Amino acid sequence: MKSFSSFHPFSLFCFYLSVIGIAMFSSNPCILGLALIGAMLSTIFSKSRKSLKAFFGYLFFFLAVSLVNPLVSHEGQTPLFFVNGNAFTLEAVIYGVKNGLMLVAVLVWFRTLNEHLDTDKQLYLFGKALPKTSLILSSVLRFVPLIKRQAVKVSETQKAMGLYADEGLKSALRSTSVSVSWALESSIETADTMRSRGYGLKGRTRYSDYRFRLRDGILCAVSLSVAVTVIFAHVFGALTTSFYPAFVLPKPSTMALITYALYGTLASVPFINEAKEQLKWHYLKSKI
Repeated sequence: MKSFSSFHPFSLFCFYLSVIGIAMFSSNPCILGLALIGAMLSTIFSKSRKSLKAFFGYLFFFLAVSLVNPLVSHEGQTPLFFVNGNAFTLEAVIYGVKNGLMLVAVLVWFRTLNEHLDTDKQLYLFGKALPKTSLILSSVLRFVPLIKRQAVKVSETQKAMGLYADEGLKSALRSTSVSVSWALESSIETADTMRSRGYGLKGRTRYSDYRFRLRDGILCAVSLSVAVTVIFAHVFGALTTSFYPAFVLPKPSTMALITYALYGTLASVPFINEAKEQLKWHYLKSKI
């Protein structure tokens, strides 16, 4: 999604801070559902086949998290069945589904964050105030996909050479070990390179081609305003959801509906922006 990546790093940071922060700390199922839908739309629009493959992993993770809670928590007043004398309650199942929605939504949003807020933008944002922390954070976010790609390369190389083809789990562990060793060596080289360039020293200048435009100010203002609106809606009880001892959704209200509409629109901003650019591109092509 190249169009959304063209926003200023600070406006992108405000957007992701608002969207992910709300998804992490809200227990309202509607908010979590809107967060997941927005993240999925953004990911599908940007990566197509890769994102569809990743969704199967997210689905498995969602099911695993959803089933863990009713297995370990037996609270709730609506038992569905009993296993060894322990109640498998409806409230525990719903709470597990809520946890699964939250974790998957946050994971998918972090996936898009890593795509739009790359290493250069992270260093631009935090390099001056927190040079060591920003370097560590950007390195971690960078090395996660790198390790994954390196593990695939190692595994394919071993298969091409006819090594460890029939060992299954041992082969996978060996590929992981080689990839982790490679990542550690690369991190040492990165640290030495940054030190030789004077990273973190006082008076060190840097070049950046980021300009804060009107659209960046609008994105920042809208993101923070929606975040404040959701917080106030929770404080006044418009979004408060009870799971134990009984599952009770908040009563429909004007404030709740407005909050859902605002957050759903905010979560759809990357998708809307990219769709607008795609339509504009196809329109210009048709005029040639």
